[in-house]
Amino acid sequence: MLKRRLQQFGCVQLTSHGVSMYPFIKAGDKCLFKAVEPNGLSEGDVILYRSVDDNLVGHRVVQIIHEQQEVLYLCKGDTNRYPDPPIPFGNVLARLVVVQRRQKAIYLDSHIRRLWSWAVLRIPLVSRAFRWTVIQQQIWRTRLQTLKTRS
Repeated sequence: MLKRRLQQFGCVQLTSHGVSMYPFIKAGDKCLFKAVEPNGLSEGDVILYRSVDDNLVGHRVVQIIHEQQEVLYLCKGDTNRYPDPPIPFGNVLARLVVVQRRQKAIYLDSHIRRLWSWAVLRIPLVSRAFRWTVIQQQIWRTRLQTLKTRS
């Protein structure tokens, strides 16, 4: 159904869930993905794809692997420790072009967003820092809920 919608309209908007792309994409953000050609992807792009276990995933391309006659994409969430298993282009559905957060549209072709992609790809400390932040937020949320249930 999603693939048909992309073929028909050229784009699709989905609401983000999870924290793997925090703070670049936050839970509840509206993400606009556009259909993409095989030669239209680069390292640093955030793509929407079907994982090997058939889940819908939006992660950053960290490496493009050329193997014999096949091109594989190695992707990773910005706060994830390890990359996902490589995926063929046949699993790629679209490339992220706009993130809508509240009333603000964040366009991915801006210089700031390109700099962010570069930093996430080239400076491992960036991912580690945000992973730590996400973990701390989850710990404090759990503690607050525990306090609320005791009251």
